[in-house]
Amino acid sequence: MSGLVAARTLADAGREVVVLEASDHLGGRVLSIPCGATVIDAGASHVWSFYRSTRRWLGRLGLSADLVPVAATQRLPIRLGDLPAILRAMGEVGLNWWRLDPARPLRAAPLDNRSIAEYAARRVPPRLVEAALRPAFEWNAFCELEEMSQVLVLQAGRLVLGARPHTLRGGLHRLPLALAQGLDVRRGPAHQVLSLELAGDRVRVRLKSGGELEAGAAVLATLPSQAAAILHATGSLEQFLLGVRHSAVARGWWQFPARDADQGLRLVSSPRGRAALASSRVVGDRRVVSLAIYGPAAAAGEGEDRESWLLARTLDMFPDLLGRPVLEGGAHLWSRAVTTFETGHFRRLAQVVHALPSGRVRLAGDYLVSPTIEGAALSGERAAAELLRSSILEP
Repeated sequence: MSGLVAARTLADAGREVVVLEASDHLGGRVLSIPCGATVIDAGASHVWSFYRSTRRWLGRLGLSADLVPVAATQRLPIRLGDLPAILRAMGEVGLNWWRLDPARPLRAAPLDNRSIAEYAARRVPPRLVEAALRPAFEWNAFCELEEMSQVLVLQAGRLVLGARPHTLRGGLHRLPLALAQGLDVRRGPAHQVLSLELAGDRVRVRLKSGGELEAGAAVLATLPSQAAAILHATGSLEQFLLGVRHSAVARGWWQFPARDADQGLRLVSSPRGRAALASSRVVGDRRVVSLAIYGPAAAAGEGEDRESWLLARTLDMFPDLLGRPVLEGGAHLWSRAVTTFETGHFRRLAQVVHALPSGRVRLAGDYLVSPTIEGAALSGERAAAELLRSSILEP
């Protein structure tokens, strides 16, 4: 996603662009999969109201009219006695407001000294952590609060007022497909990049197929570990890139016949420690159910049929579905679905910023900004803007 945003930004500025994509699909971890009459977003799924860059691109590409709000769930279970703790936490957000701009992650490095769980233990009543904070973050990040930096919850405190989640009718994958329209995109394993090397005032790109390309500059938008190998990174840069972690997610989705007693929307978290989240909604005469199992638990069913294993877990969470026939279904495993901004990520990013590629080669990816589609878009825009400002690429 970050690579396509960079490519479109450069192309719109009059530069000639070639996109090399080793996968058969565009968009990286933005992937929409048909399931009967509906579409399941197996990767990125929500566009929040504060995703300004993502929304700007949706507008430029004529997709804004297809943004639809996510069905409202129950209100947060906040009690009167919770207000003092919430106000204290919001006061801390206010004091650090300028450090909490998601588009400028390096500013947050001094605040990156504990996990969300450790922060919440000092600031938020335990009941509220389990009833609201944990579901809110783990549904979106697919990581437990113990793994994520407290910077993420402080940033959320800056952004959350008036925040509303939306989805894109027909699947969020429509965005990368629209970004790619009119670009020279070359897909498939033969176009996998093996290395980038500087050759005078050019960048030599060596491909898995044995071929080579030359360009005036390159934006490398891939997994950090792959970027380290392609750049032959050493020292602090190699340590940072190889140290970026991702959470695995196993996704399953099914459609069952709906019954009169079925509720419109239900969200269920499994007991703590099982790392599973499920949703159920009624669409017409069907009940659409999806399940996500994340972290190490996502690989627990490796030795058996993944779809059957996920369906069994889903029926555990929605026992009222037992005995109903499955009308449509499917399963998908992301081994590196979401970048884990664990405690220390922002500090490590600040320490290595001097070692990040500059000049004719730039890095792009959500791991450089925030673990969201918005972070990917901002990173791609930034990489392209740096190249355009440098005057390396003449129109």
